[in-house]
Amino acid sequence: MRKGFLSSIAALTASAGLAWGQANMPSVASFPGGPALPDPIPIGGPVQLTAGGQPTIIGPPQISGGAIPVGSDPIPFPSNGPQYPPPGNFGNFDLTGQGPPPQQGYGEPEAPRLPHFYANGEYLMMFMTAAPINTPLITTSSPVAQGILGRPTTSVLFGADEEGFGVVSGFRVTTGAWFDSNARVGLELSGFVMEQQASIFDAVSSARGVPTFARPYVDSTTGQQVSFLAAFPELAAGTINALSETQVWGSEGNVLMNMYRSRPTSYSGWTINSLLGFRYVQVEEQLAIASGSHVLPGNSIPFAGLFLVGPAVVGVSDSFLARNEFYGGNFGLQTQFRSGRFLFGMNSKLGVGNMHSRLDVNGYSTLTTGRAIADGTTQFNATSVQGGLFANSGNIGRYIRDEFVVIPELNLSLGCQLTSYLSTNIGYNLLYIPDIVRPGQQFGPAVNSSLVPTSFAYGQSGFNPVARPTLETSEFYLHGLSFSMTFQY
Repeated sequence: MRKGFLSSIAALTASAGLAWGQANMPSVASFPGGPALPDPIPIGGPVQLTAGGQPTIIGPPQISGGAIPVGSDPIPFPSNGPQYPPPGNFGNFDLTGQGPPPQQGYGEPEAPRLPHFYANGEYLMMFMTAAPINTPLITTSSPVAQGILGRPTTSVLFGADEEGFGVVSGFRVTTGAWFDSNARVGLELSGFVMEQQASIFDAVSSARGVPTFARPYVDSTTGQQVSFLAAFPELAAGTINALSETQVWGSEGNVLMNMYRSRPTSYSGWTINSLLGFRYVQVEEQLAIASGSHVLPGNSIPFAGLFLVGPAVVGVSDSFLARNEFYGGNFGLQTQFRSGRFLFGMNSKLGVGNMHSRLDVNGYSTLTTGRAIADGTTQFNATSVQGGLFANSGNIGRYIRDEFVVIPELNLSLGCQLTSYLSTNIGYNLLYIPDIVRPGQQFGPAVNSSLVPTSFAYGQSGFNPVARPTLETSEFYLHGLSFSMTFQY
């Protein structure tokens, strides 16, 4: 109906213009010799000629009961009359992004919409700074050298180096929501966790104690290189292992403020958000060394100031556990450039606050002996005393350090907008922590032999003490690639 009504208006307007243009023209009959012509056709409707040759206006069509009611379709044009295209459907689209988007060309993405909620899941494939270990912890040698450092056949099996962890996998989840329809103020929560990664050394001797495994150290009183023998031919069969492990995780909550956003319907544009919030990051590392020696029958060993005759099993264990926890404010910028389906992002953050570092040192030695009883079974007795080798009563305990630090983080990403709801990204991530306590740096090669239960000098006086840990710090990097999917609604 609307199309027919608009067509009628167009026809009437054209007729009015023609009549107006003819009204001021002189009659053709005024020219000499010209034939007399009728007056111009009046406006008002189609005409027909009467029998006398004069035009007569045909009024609006009538139906029984009066004129055509409002809202009904007018009489259509004849099939051989003029044809007019229907008017365009402009809709209510506007440049604010509130109306429906214009039609897209083939292969172009849908016009982006402002999300109210989004969620992102990332797989992290990262590398981290290797764990430094200042002191040689396990050696092997010929029986004559007894695993003592500096002797020709002695070689270090673990320690005095950096223990790397290779590729470390992890996962990060980020969710956010905007408080208003214009996406100007929002809240974002994020957390990540890396798998616990470890570097492990294990060695086992034969039943007769071959080869030699030793734990070397420097006697703090004499300054001489000595060793504790975990396995030695015809003395003791033994096992020895060392573990260096680390794990990193963190979480944060931020308030987002949109600083700039290009028109959502444009083919390309920028989005810049600032963030302010709280951040927590934890780096936990452990270094542990343990040995078990099965003393062969007939051999004597010292333990806690006594001399015992085998068979017996002696265990020595040291553990250094460092936990670094960052609490502080979080500041940053989120920047994204969009060009068609492609997305380029850069997020930079700066954590400012306190690094709370804690070092727990523990060590113990055990003795297990057995004796046959009347019913033919063996009765075992186990004894444990405080103190291993590097972790002994001179340094066992908890140490705490607090320091102001600044932690920067950078995330770069390249992505593709698959649909208006889903996008995928690949990125590079870098987290730098300037000062953390790492366990392998908290002790040196010197040991006070009078504090070692498996030493001949245990419990004696006159030995030089060894300095307690001072919580030396070093820098830490966590960097690598990420692969993510983002859902927004």
